[in-house]
Amino acid sequence: STRVCDPACRNPVPRDPINSKWTACHSTLGWRHFRVIQQRKREGGLVFTLLQASCDPSAQLWVRAGGSC
Repeated sequence: STRVCDPACRNPVPRDPINSKWTACHSTLGWRHFRVIQQRKREGGLVFTLLQASCDPSAQLWVRAGGSC
């Protein structure tokens, strides 16, 4: 299985503005380089970020932003 967030990697998903760049420690959906294309804030302060592979717009995934995995 593919790990999006690996605590040993210490590379948290950004809470930064749209179009911020993020590099995964492990290949995810076949890619390592992503950009933030959308964010949603939920009750309790949780923020989810939609990442899109830089070279493949069809490769997208939602992940919890910031903090620990």
